[in-house]
Amino acid sequence: GNLDFNPHFFGYGGAYLYIVPVFLCVFKTLGQVTISSDISYYFLNPDEIAKIFIISRLVSAIAGVGVVLLIYLIAKMLFNSSVAIIAGTIAATTSIIIANSHICKPHVLGLLFSLICIYFFIKASRGLSTKQWILFGVFGGLATGASVHYALVFLPVVFKFLRKPSLKRFNIELLLPGISAIIMFFVTNPYVLISFHEAISSVSYYSGGNGGWGYASLSSDKLFIAFQELVIEGPLVVFMFFTLIYAICLYRKGNNEEKALLEALLAMVVIHGLSLGGIRFMLLEICLFILFGTGTIIYILDQNSLFSKKLKNVVISLIIIVNVLFSFPYIYDYVSKNKGEMAGEWINKNIPVGSTIGITKDYPATWHTPPFEFENYKLISIDKLHLIGERPDFVILQKIGGKVRYANDLENVRFKQNYVELKKFGSTFLDSKLGIKVKHSFANQDVTIFKKI
Repeated sequence: GNLDFNPHFFGYGGAYLYIVPVFLCVFKTLGQVTISSDISYYFLNPDEIAKIFIISRLVSAIAGVGVVLLIYLIAKMLFNSSVAIIAGTIAATTSIIIANSHICKPHVLGLLFSLICIYFFIKASRGLSTKQWILFGVFGGLATGASVHYALVFLPVVFKFLRKPSLKRFNIELLLPGISAIIMFFVTNPYVLISFHEAISSVSYYSGGNGGWGYASLSSDKLFIAFQELVIEGPLVVFMFFTLIYAICLYRKGNNEEKALLEALLAMVVIHGLSLGGIRFMLLEICLFILFGTGTIIYILDQNSLFSKKLKNVVISLIIIVNVLFSFPYIYDYVSKNKGEMAGEWINKNIPVGSTIGITKDYPATWHTPPFEFENYKLISIDKLHLIGERPDFVILQKIGGKVRYANDLENVRFKQNYVELKKFGSTFLDSKLGIKVKHSFANQDVTIFKKI
């Protein structure tokens, strides 16, 4: 190429966008993928773009493993080895962490940097080492540089400082890490300054629209929706409850860094809950819930004489088993036959070449359109299926865990009068036999194909 490293896209941060190409270059050197600056090459060689997506997902998978390790290390510092092992196991089997560790988005990588940042925050708070405060700032800058909503990782140090402010502490705990973070943010995102207007445009679009940076207009409705999404995760409610128990009953027993983390957690939930665009922007809060919730559960079991060692192990095992059961649909989604691929193969074989096909956006994408030979058909954007003018011969709808994208579309009277269901790809063992639906995964959506009457 022409060595132009300006992404012209700032929805994802440079700390993520520039790490992925490093992986791609390594695999290119190993002869596993072809990298071309000619985008048309990938239209003619779709398997190569598939390889790029798989390698990009590898970044998230490695980060996911790192997240589990960091939760173990942080739990060990805050509590003990028993809590650390259990918290790490729960994190490794938490559905929303598993789901985000399988997609090529920056959220898990940013989470890893955030947890490293918290790790050094705890170490620096206990050791008062200038080097550790600098590392706290560096990894906080990397977290923010991967996805800007992780800037809230600096809240714990603010709450800690406010407990006992002084000029010396301001210089060491706020100023020094702040400078380190700003430098690291712009080292990984230099084009934010060079292409300032593009960056502002991206932030405005993703903040006000999709919430891609994690922030949008404040709304109590969004806080309620955020709580609903957390409840859907099932076992997370248990850890939220025991974190609340910690806050009410054990708060005074905690040291300053524990109190600061708990106060920051509350602030994060309120800020992100009022403004976020999805539960994936609350991964840091979820990890803190797991840490404090697990620590509180083990503390209660250890302090209560009613719980023998065997009974204690049974309770812990049940919590882990339930967490695994809630996560299994996510795991299954990534190893089962993909419904989108099956639908695409069926379309190629059964829908006549040259037919018009209606999709719910003005371009095909994985979250609303199965992969098929697009060039063989005329695609029509039907804008939520409010059919105006030409009616396509066929219409494709996808849904996530039983929830139809554009749910009101199927209730549209005109649509029901003009179309009949032709083929559906939605029954798996999990949802047909066990009634288990995946709520947040885009990996294996149900697909329904309709034909014009």
